[in-house]
Amino acid sequence: MDADGEEAAAWEEGTVELPCFEKATYITLRLGHLGLAVPPAGVFARLITLNLSGVRFDGPCELGDAVSSPRCPCLEWLTICNTRGLDSLTVDSQSLVQMRLSTLVGLRRLVVVAPALMRLTVASSASYTPLQVNQLPTLRLLGCDFSSGEIGDYQYLMDDMTMLPEFTILHLVLNANGHAFEASSFHVLRMCTSIRRLILEFSTRRNFKDS
Repeated sequence: MDADGEEAAAWEEGTVELPCFEKATYITLRLGHLGLAVPPAGVFARLITLNLSGVRFDGPCELGDAVSSPRCPCLEWLTICNTRGLDSLTVDSQSLVQMRLSTLVGLRRLVVVAPALMRLTVASSASYTPLQVNQLPTLRLLGCDFSSGEIGDYQYLMDDMTMLPEFTILHLVLNANGHAFEASSFHVLRMCTSIRRLILEFSTRRNFKDS
């Protein structure tokens, strides 16, 4: 099948390919949960900002490889939200300054190596997500939404979080969903010896009725 035929087949199946425009500096895709195929090769030579929303990843996904420094040498702002099918994400970037992940349904493993990163937000992950953060000396703001969700038989998230970088602002969103959150919250706070500003946000989905 030629290139035109492959592209037509992808559209028929509801899948589009992440465009690898060599001169693009800003890419935003809002796909309404269409499938997204990540190109296995090619360099996003000038890309500074990448926003992906409403994306469904089918099969093996090499998104981490695509947004890391060898293929994305200028990337500074990365936002991925409201996605399905991304079970593992490893980002190794020398240029990344801000990274926001929100509602990545099915994400099981997140590894971030980004020495220039100043702001990292991980919110509303619908499943257990071990968070490994390495080489983040410039990180100043970490935002985490510790929603209990469906923990199931997975090892508890806090057991894998043993070290955090020396950031100065911590924003915790606590959504208990009927579960206790005190131990996990204090576990994080004990590791945050450098914070100067702490924001605790309590969220609940319960509907309270007058007795």
